[in-house]
Amino acid sequence: MGTALDKEAVDNGTKYKDAIHTLGSYLVHRGQRTWLYPTIFFNLSTVGRKQKTLLKEIGSFRDHVINQRRKSGSYKNLYQEVMNEQENDYYLLGGKKRLAMLDLLLETEEQGKIDVEGINEEVDTFMFEGHDTTATALQFAFMELANNPEIQDKVFEECQQIFGTSGRKPTMNDLAEMKYIECCIKETLRLYPSVYFIIRSCKQELQLSQKFAMMEMKMVIAAVVREYRLLPITKPKDVVFTADIILRPIDPIYVKFEKR
Repeated sequence: MGTALDKEAVDNGTKYKDAIHTLGSYLVHRGQRTWLYPTIFFNLSTVGRKQKTLLKEIGSFRDHVINQRRKSGSYKNLYQEVMNEQENDYYLLGGKKRLAMLDLLLETEEQGKIDVEGINEEVDTFMFEGHDTTATALQFAFMELANNPEIQDKVFEECQQIFGTSGRKPTMNDLAEMKYIECCIKETLRLYPSVYFIIRSCKQELQLSQKFAMMEMKMVIAAVVREYRLLPITKPKDVVFTADIILRPIDPIYVKFEKR
């Protein structure tokens, strides 16, 4: 979000993460009990009351992050600086001047194109839904790469073709060239879908265009494989899953990193 948190906020951030995991267990709890489907009955239950408390904690942390960035006012100058940069700089990931997603939201609020409720919803999406799904998918991807060295070698070869021996950061064009890495990511998601259940149906054709998670995973996998060889510790056949809001292993997944 582009915000450096103080110690109190960091501690609250840990509580935030724990609260998300707990909410996942509440979702499963409710899904297994048809009598809790009606909202009025669920709200009266013990789990429903606990969920209400957790949602307040999550909202409090989110509001702290947003207000801290808003009060600093630093996003205004940063926005103008980035807008004045050359066009190529927009496509260089990891450059010196970068706009965080929250900066863009606050600037959009200044322009009257979004309200506070809209900002809250967008931040919840990134913080609540974005961090855990991507992190879980990456751990499964690293486990599979470690257990399939021939596939890992092909990923490394693709990185060599794109970057050579340079240590430069990837551009948007580089990410577009990572075809084999994208195939590995999609196969990982086929084997270990982050969200493994469907609760909505689409009544018409829909073309998905939100690519942030794919770019994020490409960057992480390329950065790791360029520097390290992944060696297996946890085997795919040994992974035991738990029912949660996302597909999650009961025990940690371990991979050994060996410097290339």
